[in-house]
Amino acid sequence: MQARMLAPLSWVLLLLGCPADPKIDSVDSALPDTGEAPAYEPLFSFAVLADLHLYGGADNDARAEAAVAWINEHAAERNIELVLIVGDIAWNTGTETAPALLGALEMPWVPITGDNEIQSEDQQAFFEAFEPQWQALGSQLEGFVYVPMPVDNPEHEIQSWFDQQVFTHRGVTFIGLDWCSRIVGGLFGEMADLHDFEGGTLPWFEGVLAQLEAPAGDSVVMYSHHPMHLSPGAFDLDEMATLEALIAPYGDSVYANFGGHYHDDGESGPESGLWEAYVTDATWDDENRVRVVAVSGNGNRFAYEHDLISVE
Repeated sequence: MQARMLAPLSWVLLLLGCPADPKIDSVDSALPDTGEAPAYEPLFSFAVLADLHLYGGADNDARAEAAVAWINEHAAERNIELVLIVGDIAWNTGTETAPALLGALEMPWVPITGDNEIQSEDQQAFFEAFEPQWQALGSQLEGFVYVPMPVDNPEHEIQSWFDQQVFTHRGVTFIGLDWCSRIVGGLFGEMADLHDFEGGTLPWFEGVLAQLEAPAGDSVVMYSHHPMHLSPGAFDLDEMATLEALIAPYGDSVYANFGGHYHDDGESGPESGLWEAYVTDATWDDENRVRVVAVSGNGNRFAYEHDLISVE
């Protein structure tokens, strides 16, 4: 399973439409021109980890432990208050040990599943292993909700365990979305799926957006394993059209989607510009990457600055 990749790196770079050099730390500033608007004040930072691939390999565990240690060491100076862990976290024996490894983080951490957990036929084991963490987050993060599972999946006539989560932190709404296909094997197993049926991800996402109350500008952050963009490894044209139609009424409030899956860094998104999709490199392969996102606000809108860190 360690070698599971979506496609050659050349595919990824072409699809993302921008060069990526994971050996160079980079900063992406999203601070707007404030003009006469109130000044932006620093609020907090969050870290993103992707593709830890914890399945019993000592080297992968060590790299994940180094990323955890870096976050803890720099949490105070960078004001890191939570960590998003965007899939392909653990399977096989790693499902048993990953919660304790990640439990060393000194701030709330939010895990969501990836396609490898599905391909290893460990989706139920993953949900059960991390459900205690989601339960604990109910007292650590404002309004944290996850959806009890399983549900009937009429598309495949099976039961599925979807990781659907939402919470608010300092005025920013974070929405966790499980787009992983429930097809086991082959290219289609690597792709995203809307799960458009009762109990599935898309209708749940629609309900969450409908309940937002007068959200501030760029106050909604989505996170998932599959980046929310057009790609043979993510969504097709019809699926992207569905997502854009759903998100369009909230476009001024939605900032970005954070994902992994491609084992590289990149930035993409729909041509409409409704949101950006930020891809974070894997911890387990080549560069051991941590993305740190600093969040600022002025009472009306939020702004974000990204820093890509290579952990030694």
